[in-house]
Parts: sequence; C-alpha cells; structure tokens
Amino acid sequence: HKQPAQEEIAGSISDGLERIKAEPETWEGMWYQTDMKSWPEDQQRYQLVRRSPKSGFCVQAQEGAGFTWVQAKFQKLPADVEVDPDCFTDSANYQGYTLAPPKMPGRGQGVDDVPGLKIIGEVDPSDITQGNVG
Repeated sequence: HKQPAQEEIAGSISDGLERIKAEPETWEGMWYQTDMKSWPEDQQRYQLVRRSPKSGFCVQAQEGAGFTWVQAKFQKLPADVEVDPDCFTDSANYQGYTLAPPKMPGRGQGVDDVPGLKIIGEVDPSDITQGNVG
C-alpha cells in the first residue's frame, strides 16, 4: 500500500480540526502532539493526512503514545433514510443466530464512508462472459 500524502501545518490545532470537518472528502484526518493543544497557538503544529484511495492507511491506538489522531467523518449519502422491511433482510440468520441490523454504505455507519463510493465504475463488455459477471 502507498502511504497517503501528509501536510505539516504550523498553526492552531483548532483551525486544523475545523478544516477536516469542512473538507472530509479531502482529508482522512489529522494528528498532533497531544500536549500541544495547551501551547500558544503560534507554536502549535499538526499533520493533515490526505485521503488516498486504497492506501490502507489506519492508526492504531497506543496508551500514552503522546499523539492524538482525529478521524474525519465523511458521509456521502443522507443518514436518515427509512428502510422498508423485507422478508429477506429481516429474517437473515447465520447458523440459527439472528444477524445484527444491516449497515448501509456511505451513510455514516462506518461502512465504505468514502468519497469514491459508487455502485458501478467503469464497465467493459469483457466483464460479462456467458451470462456471468467478473
């Protein structure tokens, strides 16, 4: 995986937080030295992490590591969609256990909440062979 681009910014951490909230389609999030929030604003610095498709970028929490990661929340579609019950989804089970309620991609539920969300991208006639897709 290729690491996403990062931009080091000299400035107020609160400005950085506002920036990732205003532009979640551009930024994966930001990180900064945890105690730096209490420093004078002219001494604060942070790193913005640019969204990069398929980068596999993730942050693992470590107790006492001294840095804070703030994930930008991107929601492509409205979250307040009413889902009509159906006999398939509502009765789905695995080995007799009822499944959890379904998650909906792109609606802020943590499933594919990314700017590039699409059902079908580029389609080529060779994708379909003898009635099968793939």
